Amino acid sequence: MYTFNLVENNIIRIFFPYCKESVETVRTFSERIWNPELVCWEIPLRICNEIPFILKVEIPQNIKEAYEHIYVLKPVKFNSSLLRPEIKLYPFQISGIEFLSSNKNSLLSDDVGLGKTPQAIATALHLNCKRVLIVCPASVKRQWKREIQKFTDKSCVIIEGSLKQRQQQYTQDVMFYIVNYELVMKDISIINLRTWDMVIADEVSRIKNWKSKTKNSLFKIKTNFKLGLSATPIENRVQELHSIMSWINPNILGTYWNFINEYCYFNTNLYGGYQITGIKDAKKLHETLKSAMIRRKKSDVFIELPKIIYNEYYVPLTTTQKKMYKEIEASVMNLVQRNIYSENCLNQIMYLRELCNSPRLLNPDVEEGSKIPEIISIIEQVIQESKIIIFTQWKKFGDLLCESIQEKQWEHVFVHGGLSSEEKDSILQKFEHDPKIKILVTTDCLSYGCNLQIADVLIHADMLWNPAKMSQRNGRIHRIGQTKIVNIITVLTEHTIEEKVYNLLQSKKELFDKVIEGKDIENLDKEIIRKIFKNK
Repeated sequence: MYTFNLVENNIIRIFFPYCKESVETVRTFSERIWNPELVCWEIPLRICNEIPFILKVEIPQNIKEAYEHIYVLKPVKFNSSLLRPEIKLYPFQISGIEFLSSNKNSLLSDDVGLGKTPQAIATALHLNCKRVLIVCPASVKRQWKREIQKFTDKSCVIIEGSLKQRQQQYTQDVMFYIVNYELVMKDISIINLRTWDMVIADEVSRIKNWKSKTKNSLFKIKTNFKLGLSATPIENRVQELHSIMSWINPNILGTYWNFINEYCYFNTNLYGGYQITGIKDAKKLHETLKSAMIRRKKSDVFIELPKIIYNEYYVPLTTTQKKMYKEIEASVMNLVQRNIYSENCLNQIMYLRELCNSPRLLNPDVEEGSKIPEIISIIEQVIQESKIIIFTQWKKFGDLLCESIQEKQWEHVFVHGGLSSEEKDSILQKFEHDPKIKILVTTDCLSYGCNLQIADVLIHADMLWNPAKMSQRNGRIHRIGQTKIVNIITVLTEHTIEEKVYNLLQSKKELFDKVIEGKDIENLDKEIIRKIFKNK
């Protein structure tokens, strides 16, 4: 793509090959001067606010490599008057906006809670975009609308309803169009009736599977700018990062096979298959990503953010739980030691995990386990001074929790995946604004995208096998706007699969740290199930 930079006296220098398309492009500017010494055009900044949209001619690779002078756009200082007068951004957010504006396609991977949404909105304003398509999970569409209305005076529309309603919504004269990933797949022919100035993909890890229909639909959208948002671009495997970057900027990591050969260790079999076993050059991969990805951590930029206090509470198995647990565990160990990772094996592992929460999830007629009474005890200690969020993987366990909370006559709300996005949003608003409601029980349908800093206590009622998603849970309350010390409490059933997974999860965190944050860590653990059951 063209390379250009801001120089003295607000002059933009544009460097590109001399060809018919280039001449036609430059003719669109009324004031232009050819600089033969530097072999470039010089154009006043005041007449080229839309330079990124005008410069669309790709430079052939051989010409690009032949150039001796390579210039990078030095970002124009962000104009805060683009936002509402009362809005004050932090310096790291402004630098983020300027980085994203100077890179045609980028990934914003700031830590959870550092305000990726306002940075994305402001970047669109900074680039003078007229039509922006925001693709996000359905659960946060209304959150995006509130953020747009909070930070700007620009119009927006949420795409929803019947096909006829959606067709009409796409034709509205607004700046921001907010649509969930599932509707993009249905509406791609309507979406592509125009070229979008920018596509913002929130929680872009949704396209981590390169074969998914979601990713294929996103690839089809015609746009001048692509901006991906994700605090956790790697959740399980480094391949996920390539899938995401292949949409954002395919030139960064190249083809999938080049990526594997350059950055990964892998084993092959007689049938031409392969299995990635590790990262070959994490430092080089981290450096390569710097040109298209920006990431800041809370500890780096936000000294004044209230601290987090982490606590683990261990509860024993009851006699009934212990008997049920040993029977299922023996069956799993037998399968794993024979290298049989069948659906039956995975189902029995799931039974073990549910059993750690409550034996009533497997048999409603048995007595309750130890975990729910412990959670109720924790709530009793903090409910007078705090609002509390309780995360669980299973709606069935959420129902059991709500039964016990109701017995205490505590006002509470419950959000789960069976609710519509409108119902979820209504419940969240009720939790935020009603001082009588102190407890929100939720499944992981709210583990990303929602601002819940009204709460200052978060209880993990069960363990996820993904540290990135556990971090996303924590980020719902430890974020900009939080004024209280945050308490993160994880309730674990001791001497069980939960405790073992908790100790082993550092392996996946290392993968994320090694590539995204550039830390030099070796020896990643990759087979958690094998480690738990193989050598007991």
